[in-house]
Amino acid sequence: MTEGGWRYGQTMSVRLASATAAVLAGVLTATLVPASPAPSAGPSPLSSTTGTGPGSQPNGRGNLELSLALTADGSVAVSWKRPTTPDKLEKFVVKVGVNRRLDNLVQSYYVSPTTQSLVVPPAYGVLPDSGNFTFVKVVIHRRSGQVGASPTKWIQAPTVSPCTAAPDDRVTVGTFNIRNWLTERRKRNKTYPWTVRRDNVIHQILHSGAHAVAIQEASGPENAGFGKLEQDEYVLRQLNAQDPDRDARWRDALPDAAYKNPGGRPGLKGTRVIYDRNRFRLLASGLYRLKAPGLRSDSLMPWARLQAVAGRRSTTGLAAPFVLTSNHLDQGEDRASWSHRTHQVAQTADHVRELYATFGDQVIVAGDLNETANTNPYNQAQLRLLEIGMFDAFATGNRRNAAFPTTNGLAFPVRRTPNRRDYILTYGSVRGSCRYVNVVFRRPAQASSDHFMQVATLPLPPY
Repeated sequence: MTEGGWRYGQTMSVRLASATAAVLAGVLTATLVPASPAPSAGPSPLSSTTGTGPGSQPNGRGNLELSLALTADGSVAVSWKRPTTPDKLEKFVVKVGVNRRLDNLVQSYYVSPTTQSLVVPPAYGVLPDSGNFTFVKVVIHRRSGQVGASPTKWIQAPTVSPCTAAPDDRVTVGTFNIRNWLTERRKRNKTYPWTVRRDNVIHQILHSGAHAVAIQEASGPENAGFGKLEQDEYVLRQLNAQDPDRDARWRDALPDAAYKNPGGRPGLKGTRVIYDRNRFRLLASGLYRLKAPGLRSDSLMPWARLQAVAGRRSTTGLAAPFVLTSNHLDQGEDRASWSHRTHQVAQTADHVRELYATFGDQVIVAGDLNETANTNPYNQAQLRLLEIGMFDAFATGNRRNAAFPTTNGLAFPVRRTPNRRDYILTYGSVRGSCRYVNVVFRRPAQASSDHFMQVATLPLPPY
């Protein structure tokens, strides 16, 4: 695919292959890579760009009045204001990286004191339709020995696949890691137990606009202080009890028997696909077990083939069918966890292609991939899925609360920095994202989980 100067598949493969080779060689670390010569001047910036991403300071604000803009080929035009005459300065250093901390996969460019602009390549993994950000800081070195810097600013990758689907050819889905109801008890945290969070979980799902939702961590056992229901059953019962649509019938796409552990091998049985049977009919469903050497528990990947209908008794589809999966990869920042996710995401990619080959429908992967722009050595989970041709639903101009991360750590206030651990990606014959919402809550009284629910309205093929 070629559009706006981008060679999508070729660019992705080359960058990912290069990064993988560097990782194997032990080159990629959490430190700065060697500084490079400054790139030559590139194409003129696109006049339509805003210059900064959500949560970033506007262009021209702060020390050195740093400004960012995209060029026609997707590079980043960086400009700043010199605070004094060149003879009093030693150099500028333009730092470009994948996260706000600029502590991983950073490229540094030395610039002469007479220069006040530079065109640089985007940060690693900042590909078209990825939704990712290039973070930039300019450091000033004076001949007196003093060192100063601009604030870090960021700009999003270009979106080359806009949503053009008719309203009837769209579907709204969500993903929500609701946090096991025993987690706070195990951690002896009395501030946000399930009794505080549970009503907020239900409220946020019901008011999200999504009637098909990928759920993670709904694995709380029965007889744990909340009656004889397991956590997933409790959530479904409360959704049906509290849904203002009295015809709503929330269901799990799979029976509990599908989650039984073969040969005693456990799995993350809180990973579910739930849907409102009054809005969708279930055409097929299944579950994949993602195995990783050295990991005792399997990551589970349930899936449901759904189609919008005019009521639970209707058999007439209103739009093209689609497949929704729920995903929860291994958690951890150590080398072993990263290796586990390497195996899990490779299997995820294989299963996505298998589902598409089987049904020919859009496949929507939604869940907690447990990797972010801060992941060392790099965010392999998202990049592996982008490499097979998936589209990240965050890549849209119609976003809400994009300035915030998708997790909050149950610590308030939540800092404004776009840092995603939860993703919604699509694979199929149509690309684009019509709307994306990060369901952010700002007050402790609204706390539902250490994750925010993510909701996307996505295009489907014409029906």
